[in-house]
Amino acid sequence: MMFVRRGIGLVQMIVRKNSRALLFCLVALVMTSATTQALATIVYEEDFYANAALSGYGWTADTGGGRTATVAVGTGQWAGEAYGIKASTATGVEHWRRGYSTALPANTTSITATADTYVQWNGGGQATRGDNGFGFHSSGGGWTAGLFYDGSTAATGGWKLSATGGGSTLMFPNHYNGTTPSLESMSIELSLDLENDELTGTVHGIASTLWGGTSTKIISTGGPGSAAVFANMIFYHTDLVNSHAQGGMDLDNIVVTAVVGIPEPATLGLLSIAGSLMLLRRRWA
Repeated sequence: MMFVRRGIGLVQMIVRKNSRALLFCLVALVMTSATTQALATIVYEEDFYANAALSGYGWTADTGGGRTATVAVGTGQWAGEAYGIKASTATGVEHWRRGYSTALPANTTSITATADTYVQWNGGGQATRGDNGFGFHSSGGGWTAGLFYDGSTAATGGWKLSATGGGSTLMFPNHYNGTTPSLESMSIELSLDLENDELTGTVHGIASTLWGGTSTKIISTGGPGSAAVFANMIFYHTDLVNSHAQGGMDLDNIVVTAVVGIPEPATLGLLSIAGSLMLLRRRWA
């Protein structure tokens, strides 16, 4: 028993005399070994389930500048689904936006939005042209950060990743401008990085003989804090003025996920030990 007491006393003496060094070591260990777990929350999900005006699903139209608000959910040609936003029900250029069904969690670090799209390249005048896109939208004003499709020209058309006030880049070297009248549904994905003010875009499933397969690009959303401008809404654009009557962009299977970075349990444990040492050091001082 006496041996155990002496051992405890020795440990206390070492800790007391070297508390600063131990504290610094633990802090360094936390800084170098800290990892995070991604806690994901779906804040909006819609695969559409019946014929209805898009406003019936909680979307709001921006009718400024002569834009129309007639696009509706109907049956279409996307991913084998029964219902989706059907661009051919529109009559002009349409801009729609929607807030999330669930508020973003505190300390959200990134937001990912995925959807299935259907567009057409040039074939018999049926190309998807002009202002067509999906992505993130500012709460005020008309700023957007997303993926856009314009099949107007072979050199500058196709998929483009762009953010108002930030960067812009073509997803593929050039746009396929062939004679086949349709392009099958493809999935697109966008990730808004709120910590680094970046937007990542991915277009999946393009045949390698056309555009070189799946493409992922990253652009800046602007200066510090710029990504947060786009964090609270999503948008959908379609253009039936510049496109053929069947050529606007259809959209379906939308999922928006917010990610919160939280410390690993082991990291939290190390932080607790460091805090305890700090309290002991103050007590012994």
